[in-house]
Amino acid sequence: MNSPKRHWTRGIVLTAAMLALASVFSFDASAQAFPNQPLRLIYPCAAGSGPDILGRMIAVEAAKVLGQPIVYENRPGAQGRLGLQAIKDAPPDGHMLGIINDGVAISQPAQDPELKLEPGRDYAAVSNLFEAPLIGMKGGAENATATLGGHTDLFFSTTSMKQNVDSGKLIALASSGRERWKPFAAAPTFRETGLQVVYATSFPLIAHAGTPRDTILKLHRAFEAGSRASEVVKQMDDLAYTSAAVMSPDDVTALIKSEIAVWIPILRKVGAKP
Repeated sequence: MNSPKRHWTRGIVLTAAMLALASVFSFDASAQAFPNQPLRLIYPCAAGSGPDILGRMIAVEAAKVLGQPIVYENRPGAQGRLGLQAIKDAPPDGHMLGIINDGVAISQPAQDPELKLEPGRDYAAVSNLFEAPLIGMKGGAENATATLGGHTDLFFSTTSMKQNVDSGKLIALASSGRERWKPFAAAPTFRETGLQVVYATSFPLIAHAGTPRDTILKLHRAFEAGSRASEVVKQMDDLAYTSAAVMSPDDVTALIKSEIAVWIPILRKVGAKP
């Protein structure tokens, strides 16, 4: 005959097993339910720029995949730090996102050694939304008085100098992108000239560092689809940006870390200021 004590012990084990199983199912249901409310996407700069326009368009497309609206918000100030801080302060559930650029990810830590911004520790990379290559130019330029005065031979810029190239005041020498850049299609890439240089300003999507992996991957799929929607790609061409190479979240993290390793020592050596 079974003793009452044995029945009591068996009951405790059974209850514990049922609670453990319930917690697993609860976790799975929670992960599958994401997103369960509207998302917020912060761009830490003023409205109206090319990246701002593209960010808004990508958010609309990504919302279609996620099944929840994405509220887009410009939060300029402190050279991008205010927007980044909002993401760090948000719950780690993937509902608060941000778009950063090299100025936030690289220039800020280079100028302020006390500012710690390490991808993977201080924020989670989700996707690289789009890029802007640099173009090497020769000649005078509005923002290069030294070149006008003949003190420098060339400089690097983005599409802000396209009008001067079209008018003949500047000569576009080569692009730092993987492929020829449409606004300066006549200029070869550096690799075509024999120089193994590939560089572009990237615009990664980030989330709170503690965001669950399943949520990061769901966001990655949605924003990858959004950044490659036909209307978005057309707008990139019109604004002289390019689609980024397809990268996993880990690839984007590695990209940011590699750029930090290269550029922060250089910027600190030359004494870059905000």
